[in-house]
Order: sequence, then structure tokens, then C-alpha cells
Amino acid sequence: MVNAAVAITSSDFFAVMDMSTIWEGEALTPILDTFQDPNVALSGWRGVNVDVSQDWREFGSATAGDVDAVLGYFMVVRGSVAREIGPDPKARFYRNADMEWSLAIRAAGHKVVIPEGELPLRQERHHGYHDSEPSYRDKQSKKTYDRLLQKFRKSPDILHQGDDRGN
Repeated sequence: MVNAAVAITSSDFFAVMDMSTIWEGEALTPILDTFQDPNVALSGWRGVNVDVSQDWREFGSATAGDVDAVLGYFMVVRGSVAREIGPDPKARFYRNADMEWSLAIRAAGHKVVIPEGELPLRQERHHGYHDSEPSYRDKQSKKTYDRLLQKFRKSPDILHQGDDRGN
């Protein structure tokens, strides 16, 4: 579904937001401000970094700035990049697709960041996860994660190189 929306957009920015994300204030401006850096292609609310010490089997929460991936709770992609590097069409379920898309954007040489400071957003019950059929959810999530590992685990150079990796 995201690919279909990307295909018809001509906007400067393309946003993805999970329905569990609740806005309690103005959160868009800090995210859009990160795009003042022309190398930033993706920004959003929650970032994660790959734990390479765990052979890419875990992601940890990331602090502000350069991150390995942005989670789909609320993410904004530069429109031109979204049209060039869309989510993998084989991703049939949202889970892990956001990390896979983020890593594909990083692999193309773009920056992925989260803004400084806490944004006025919170997460409620995640319907996409909790209201989906567990066997379908688990099977499709595993397919996406296995594909992510196959595509990117052998390329640790695509990950951000900051001191805050915590690995």
C-alpha cells in the first residue's frame, strides 16, 4: 500500500504514520527542520541502531541525530528519495519493513536521522500488531527480517558510525 501511495505522490516529502501514534502537539516542524541538511533523506519520531555485537539480531533505541533506522510510528522521507527507493514490494506486513526501508535508504548513501529533543507524540495500542492474526503477523515479519538480514548484514559500513552506537 505504501508503494502505491509513493508512486502517485509528487510532494517534497512523504510521511508514514502508524495509527497508534497520538499527537499531543506540533511534531512536524522539528522533523522537517532536519531536512535542511540536503543529505538527510529520512527523519522521524523513533530511531534505532543495529546491535552488530548480536549479529544484527537486535535493534536498540537511538538518541537524536544520525541513526541506522527510523521506525514507522511516524517517519518522513524526502519525496524524491521515496520515489527512487521505495519500500521493498515483498513486504506484506508492516513489521520490520520500516527498518528495511531505512537501511535501503542508508545503503544508497543518504542520511537517516531523528531530531533533537522529545517530540509531543505518544503511542497507544498498536492495532497493526495486536489486531492481526498472529501466525500471519509472525510469518510475514520473519520474511521481512530475514530479507533485511540477507540484504544488509554483510554491509556494516552502511550503518551510522557515531560514538553512541552502544554496541
